[in-house]
Amino acid sequence: MKTNTIISILLITLLAQQLKAQQDSDSGKVKRNKSREFQLSAFGGFSLLGPKEDMESNMTASDLGQTSPAGWFGGSQAHPFTEKNAIADLEATCFLSGKTGVSLNAGLYDNIVVYGYQGIGPLGNYMFLKSQIRSISLNYVFRTSDKRNIFFIGPSYLVHSVSDVSAGANSAVTHGRKLGVYVGYSLQFIRKKHWFLAFKTNYRWAPKSEMGPVVAQSTFPDGSSETLTYTSTFSRTKVSLSGLNIGLSIGLTYGNGG
Repeated sequence: MKTNTIISILLITLLAQQLKAQQDSDSGKVKRNKSREFQLSAFGGFSLLGPKEDMESNMTASDLGQTSPAGWFGGSQAHPFTEKNAIADLEATCFLSGKTGVSLNAGLYDNIVVYGYQGIGPLGNYMFLKSQIRSISLNYVFRTSDKRNIFFIGPSYLVHSVSDVSAGANSAVTHGRKLGVYVGYSLQFIRKKHWFLAFKTNYRWAPKSEMGPVVAQSTFPDGSSETLTYTSTFSRTKVSLSGLNIGLSIGLTYGNGG
């Protein structure tokens, strides 16, 4: 099924749910001032999947997967390897009835640096590629009667940014933009009147994004008036944007949700 079809179905579901809630309110089935509940939460955790494997594979295929020699600050190092950094998101949820509602989620859900090395020239060429994926999602929300288990699904807009952060690098940031799908689950294991603490996991699916080529150069004198330039190229490739996040969220609650 094409991405646009999936997005259309999800949007129709969201609109239908909101219309039903409004009709119930108009007919007296829902008492607005008693049933609506608003939640605002912040999430932090770690990421799985994403573009890491594709980027590392392309580093190797681009001859940037060699072992760097030992230096003043450490021993030899096999490349490529990846450093994972912190991720976070914010989510605002409005429960239109006791069990259903809508939410808006925005955050950084994948944040890595992939390191490559090619042993050419006197010192070799290093390449450090920073990859970040941000998203914003509009979701339909359903929760169980005890209000602790909450499920999310909706369309997502993703932006993938890549830049070369090697020492002395001067490459511009490139962006890839995709439409995808957000699926999430939250378990509020501590739920108080005005705040909660939850285990949270979410998965974002999107088509692959194209990145590259990225060029690294080093220049050295050759003993005369000329200089020699050594070039390494991370070739153009497609990388996965689909990622799984796991962590904890803390939030504030207003209203009683029926």
